Amino acid sequence: MIGGIIVPMRVALVVAALIFAGCTERNPAFCGDGTCIDPARPYCDLDGHIGGTPGTCIAVECTPESFFECRSDSAIVCNSLGNNYDEVQCPLGCTSDSMGCKECTSNDQCGDSVCDPLSSHCRACATDDECDSAVCDRDTGRCVAESSIVYAAPMASGNCTRSQPCRLETAIVAARNATPTAIVRLLPGNYVNSLSVTGSTNLQFVATGANIVVVGDTPAVVVDNGANVDIRNLTSTSERFIGCGLASTSAPISTVSIRESTYTGIASGTELETQRCKLTLTNVELFPSSTVVGYRDDSTITFDRVHVRGSDAHSFQGVGSRVNVEVVNSVFEGTDFTFLYTDPNGPATRIRFVHDTFLLSSPTHLCSNTGSPVPDFLISFENSIAVTKFGGNAFAAPNTNNCSFAKLMLAQQTSPLPGMEVADPQFVDLAGRDFRLKSSSPAIDAAVSGSINPTTDIIGVSRPQGPASDLGAYEFKP
Repeated sequence: MIGGIIVPMRVALVVAALIFAGCTERNPAFCGDGTCIDPARPYCDLDGHIGGTPGTCIAVECTPESFFECRSDSAIVCNSLGNNYDEVQCPLGCTSDSMGCKECTSNDQCGDSVCDPLSSHCRACATDDECDSAVCDRDTGRCVAESSIVYAAPMASGNCTRSQPCRLETAIVAARNATPTAIVRLLPGNYVNSLSVTGSTNLQFVATGANIVVVGDTPAVVVDNGANVDIRNLTSTSERFIGCGLASTSAPISTVSIRESTYTGIASGTELETQRCKLTLTNVELFPSSTVVGYRDDSTITFDRVHVRGSDAHSFQGVGSRVNVEVVNSVFEGTDFTFLYTDPNGPATRIRFVHDTFLLSSPTHLCSNTGSPVPDFLISFENSIAVTKFGGNAFAAPNTNNCSFAKLMLAQQTSPLPGMEVADPQFVDLAGRDFRLKSSSPAIDAAVSGSINPTTDIIGVSRPQGPASDLGAYEFKP
């Protein structure tokens, strides 16, 4: 009997079977056992953290290979199709901060990369201190192997290794004799002897934390007789900073490049002196006490993003033939400029200032001499700004005998010459030496196409930010 009705036995058995089958059919949304059977809802949301209902099979739409969350020592990661989550076991553990499985707990698990202490992922190095070798190759983001480095330390007497560094003079010899030539790492400390390299060789120095302190006429850095030297992250507090190519008027041209460094002068004298030298300063701060640069024959000098923080009575001067000076994206505070002209019978000398900012101590005789032009000698100013410390004219009796101007803005100038523009550049804070431009500055978008058109400013802001670059060393960023 079913429902009060008498039915044949065979029919009753069939109905009972159907009722039982209907009661045991699996709900496709259920995954209490951790399994989902519906391809449209493939992921079992056991704790309801995603869909809101624990033990439910849900549809998934995610970014392929992206991390979702950690569950104990496993990472929940979107699959390659973006339609389900995979559970990945993490041998080193999983943290949300690391965006999934930890890749490392120390640098030695990352090859020539570094282990990020926050994410526990291997990444490119950014500073020397991150690398166990204490040298990061900034161009590649890789830590340089200790086997490619010789190590120097003040008053040391070891074998030039990381654990047993040697004196700087010894390290230079060891680096030159290495095959291939090794990098010299000046470990932190005060060095009382010059960094001196002479003769045909190519050497690279990394000096993060090192300070060269030399008292006397010998410069902190001496490069002569065809040596090629690259130095970065050096600090020097000395009477003189660089002497390059001074040994002989007939020696091979020497080359020295100094980057991301700081020099503080402690006595009067010529602090950067060149002859038969190619000198490049990039991202360097100078606190000179006297003559900033003195150049002689066969000098090529490049200042790129250099900040000269002067206290008056120092200058940028020289005399010679075959001299080429380029100063770009640089700031000169309290600097008086004196250019002693080249030999009238000698080959050309060119000095160019491009996108620079000048705070002059007083009106400077930058472009005037006896009133007669000097053959083969030219100073040019492009897209720059010049003001005087106490107001008044930037140039005293300027003439065009040896100068040319292409968009030089002057806060004040009597009888400006062609290419000069008289206007307040509107620095953010002139008294506080903040030479960035206010949004209302007439120097914004005022540059013209020049002989050099830098793509960044002194602090790395890209140029131009508007229809044209801005005058001076700083580009205004809205």
